[in-house]
Amino acid sequence: MVRANGNAEEFLTDNTMSIHFYGRRMRSFILNRFNGIPHPESMVGRLVEKHGIDPHAAPLQKKAATDDLADGSDE
Repeated sequence: MVRANGNAEEFLTDNTMSIHFYGRRMRSFILNRFNGIPHPESMVGRLVEKHGIDPHAAPLQKKAATDDLADGSDE
């Protein structure tokens, strides 16, 4: 679904209501393999284009460290 020319459309029918992408894994894969931008020829890339989403406007980013929030201080 995220690789160029990946074809999952054969599994989609007129009765398909949604596609579950397993968010955490999909985000991680796109981030690590494609620098946070889905390949434009992948199923995800085609879907973001179809729905008018510009992935360059908000590419996936690595999460910031939150260790400083775990100490319980009110700062």
